[in-house]
Amino acid sequence: MESSTFRRPRPACRESLRLDNAGRLTSAFLWLCAARIGAFIAVFLLNAPTHAHLPELLGREYIPEPDPPPQVEESCVDDRDELRDLIDAARRELDEAADNEDAYSVTLADGRGELAKLYRDLCNYPAALDEIRKALHAVRISDGLTSTSQLPYLRALAESYRGLGDYESAQKALRQAFRIHDLGKGELSAQALEDSLAYFQLAREVYTDPRSKASTRLFFEAFQDNKAMLESQRERALDYSNFEKIAISQLHNHYLLLGSDPDANQLGSESNSAAWDFLVRNQVLSYARGIELLEELISRASDKAPLVRARLQWRLANWHQWNVKHRRACDTYEVVWSLLQEAEDTTMIEKISAPAELPEDEQLYLHLYAADIPVKVRARASYKVSRRGDVSRLELTTIDGESNGAVGRLRRWLKDSHVRPAIVSGVCEDGEIRDRVYRLLE
Repeated sequence: MESSTFRRPRPACRESLRLDNAGRLTSAFLWLCAARIGAFIAVFLLNAPTHAHLPELLGREYIPEPDPPPQVEESCVDDRDELRDLIDAARRELDEAADNEDAYSVTLADGRGELAKLYRDLCNYPAALDEIRKALHAVRISDGLTSTSQLPYLRALAESYRGLGDYESAQKALRQAFRIHDLGKGELSAQALEDSLAYFQLAREVYTDPRSKASTRLFFEAFQDNKAMLESQRERALDYSNFEKIAISQLHNHYLLLGSDPDANQLGSESNSAAWDFLVRNQVLSYARGIELLEELISRASDKAPLVRARLQWRLANWHQWNVKHRRACDTYEVVWSLLQEAEDTTMIEKISAPAELPEDEQLYLHLYAADIPVKVRARASYKVSRRGDVSRLELTTIDGESNGAVGRLRRWLKDSHVRPAIVSGVCEDGEIRDRVYRLLE
């Protein structure tokens, strides 16, 4: 006789129980599938835009060498004895002035600024920094903490810090100048625009300088500052020419952002966690943001000369090509060619008729031509470029320097690089790059 406590369910109840369990299993299975699909989509979104860029080594590990090579001025004056005599004279003059002036006199600040410049010419950056700090202290006491009179000293401070190899302090000095200009949000004077663009440019240079150990946090800060300034000046209806300069600066930021490899930036520390989140999150959006920037400029320039519009379309086509959107790129290159025909600019037509490395903007790596950037090896390369921008038939020879496998690395990098195809009569065509010299950086 069955116990009333453990009575078996009736057949109908057993069937209902089986259905209920099946429903629970089906629901759990569907949730598991949805979770896996969601994870796959997330990984795809994070990686899809960056497949073709990570790591982006042109402008970081190696650069093309222009023909003829750029003339770079040496940072230190050759005639050091004469310079020391000038420093001694300036020091005596400053000491004499100090006897007749208040300790925080602006006159003394000017003298210290001149003396600091002489020290910088001598590459005595610690002495230059000492004089600039004293001058800045005097100006801030005399004129206030946000006075524009301190701007020349902040620029000199950044130059001296950079000469000393303290890139983070150099960038902070220029950001202080940016703050004095109300973070670029107010009415822009010519000097405010120049100082702001110089700050953004320095941030990019610090981020890609092989000698710099600056964290992604510094680049993140400048990226956000450039973005906020652009949004503010958009609302203020800034004139086209100046608005374009700010927008192209932000486009350069997107190039560096999308070309960065999070795994190579050591972003795992707690202090850099926000920078890592910024880097990964914004890489997903950078391609679309770059298009938005350029399309806005194209719209604003609708009444400009054909050559102005052609150069904007050229930037847009290169952005598509760099992001491996070949069809969109070639469609846009056709627009570029038509505008150049209208402008009758044979120089630009000739330029785009030959392939070129991307990003095709020297401003992104001009600082790497500096005389004090160490070069590991120079090599000459010739290769074919298909109409899609694929590199093949690569021939590479060492010119000078110790190879030690560096040329082999350059071979791999060039095969994986982004190249613009030849544009002939508005059509993407096969082309060839011959005898291009590259510098591999230390």
